[in-house]
Amino acid sequence: MAGIPNYSVLKGQIESIDEDRDSNPHYRIFISDGTKTYKAAINVGSTSKVVAEKLPGVPPSYLLVKFDLNYQNPILADLVKLPIGFTSIEKKPNTIALDYIRKNLFNPAEMEIVPTTKDGDNNDIFDTLSSIVEKNVNNKNVDVYVIGSKFTQGEIGIHDVHMNQGSLDNKFKKDDGIYQDGGLFFHFKQQNKWIAMFSAFQSQCWHTDDINGHANSRNNCARLTAPGTRSVVRMDDVLVSPDIRDGAVLIREALVNPAGTDRGNEWINLFNNTDEVIDLTGWTIKDSLKRSETLQGSIQPHTHLKVTLSGSGAILLNTGGIISLLDSNGLKVHGVAYTEAQAVVENTVVIF
Repeated sequence: MAGIPNYSVLKGQIESIDEDRDSNPHYRIFISDGTKTYKAAINVGSTSKVVAEKLPGVPPSYLLVKFDLNYQNPILADLVKLPIGFTSIEKKPNTIALDYIRKNLFNPAEMEIVPTTKDGDNNDIFDTLSSIVEKNVNNKNVDVYVIGSKFTQGEIGIHDVHMNQGSLDNKFKKDDGIYQDGGLFFHFKQQNKWIAMFSAFQSQCWHTDDINGHANSRNNCARLTAPGTRSVVRMDDVLVSPDIRDGAVLIREALVNPAGTDRGNEWINLFNNTDEVIDLTGWTIKDSLKRSETLQGSIQPHTHLKVTLSGSGAILLNTGGIISLLDSNGLKVHGVAYTEAQAVVENTVVIF
C-alpha cells in the first residue's frame, strides 16, 4: 500500500530535546510514556530541490508552518481519550487521522514560510519550537501528541510529522496518501488549552487525488514567497479552474443544532467573495462522514446565500464536525470545523 508506513500517534510527556541544524535539519523531542523514552523527529527543513530546479535562483523547497496557540477542533476530544504511548491510526475519514486538505484542520492561507535556521534570537523554526517545548520539559501537566510514521530501526520513534501528500518531487511521491498527514499538539491540561503545529513544503500541492494523494492535475502549490511573507497560498490566485478559485465562496455561518428536530432544519450560510455571479450547479456540501448535499442555483457577487440542508444528504453532528464546500469538479473551495462546545447549545449559530 502506498503512503507512509505505521501511521500512528505518540502521546506522552516531554523528557528532553535535541537540535540538528545540519544538512538534514530536525528538531528532536524525546517523549516518555512513564517507562520508555521515544524520539519524535520533527522535520524543520527540506532536502527537495524541485523548486530550485524549476526556477533558478530560488532556494529549495521552504518549510510552510502554521502555529495555532489556541487551537480548537473536534479532533482534540478524541486525542485526549488516547492512552499514553503509541496508538495506530486507520487512514480513514472518521478517525483521528489528519488530512490537511479534507479535514479542515486549519486555513492553508495562514501558513508562513519559516527559516530553518538563522542567526539571532526568535527568528527561525528552532527558536519557535523551543519557546514552547523547553519550558515544559518534565512538566506532568503538559501532554504532547505527535502524529506521523512510527519507526523501529535502531530505536523507536516517530517522524514524517508533516503533510504527506501532493508531492511534486518524484523522490517523495511514494509517500503520498490521504488521511495520513502529520501534526504536533501540546495539551496544557490544567487550563485545557491546546497548541498545534502543522507543516508542509513548497513542493507539495493543495488539491490531491482522493485515491493515492498525488497532486491533482488542477492543483494549488505553494507560491514562491520569501520567508516570513504572508500569505503563502494566495486566495486571490486562480487555483481550481478558469472560473472558480479557492475561497471564491466561503462558509460563514451554520445552524448546527436547531431547536427541536435537526434534520431538515440545519442550515449553512455561504458568501460569494468575488465580483462575479457563481453558478453552484453540481457543487456539494460534505459533512464529517463525507455525506453530500447537492447544490443548485447561483450566488450573486458579495452576497450571502442560506442553504437549508434536506436531512437526507449532509448532516451536521452535534458532537463536533467539519463542513466542506466542493465545486462541480469535486475540488474543495472552502472548509471549516466546529467543536462540540460550539454545537451543544440549541438554536445558536456557529460563526466561522
